[in-house]
Amino acid sequence: MASAAEMIGKACNLKGSSVCAVRVKDDDGTLFALLSHLTGKQGTHGIYISYEKPSQRLFSMSKEGKRISGKLFTIDAECGRGMKTSANAACLQSQTSLTELSVNVTKLTHDPKYKFVVLDSVSGMAAFNGQETTERFVRYLANKAKRLDMACILIFPKDEKADLLVKAFSAVFDGQVSLA
Repeated sequence: MASAAEMIGKACNLKGSSVCAVRVKDDDGTLFALLSHLTGKQGTHGIYISYEKPSQRLFSMSKEGKRISGKLFTIDAECGRGMKTSANAACLQSQTSLTELSVNVTKLTHDPKYKFVVLDSVSGMAAFNGQETTERFVRYLANKAKRLDMACILIFPKDEKADLLVKAFSAVFDGQVSLA
């Protein structure tokens, strides 16, 4: 069976200027494998936007997590107790602060070291902001990534609500992959 990285590589051109929808089970392992693959390529740096769980929790689990987090600027929509903005992390005032999120993304994408952006998850964003507003933000993010020759990875869980979102956003994707 192909690894998560191989499956994503076949479905999506992650060398830049592509938008890929990735369907994942609700586990940290699959997401972790994706981020490890993305950051493992020649010291590649990226932007990780989390609407599902605080990124510090995800990355504090192992040495590999610490290596990955050193190559990511994280933006958390849901900040846990004690989390704060740092040199490589930001917390939004609330999950509905899409203007604040857009400002952060715009500032970060001016730095050419960032080669990809991951939104985890589109369903989480839609739960707080509605489908129409989320669709506008996803289009903004996808267009910005394409203009700047960055890969854009949009994470969707494997569930019925996400199935509807994937269909609604399908015109934005250059590729799709479903991971176990």
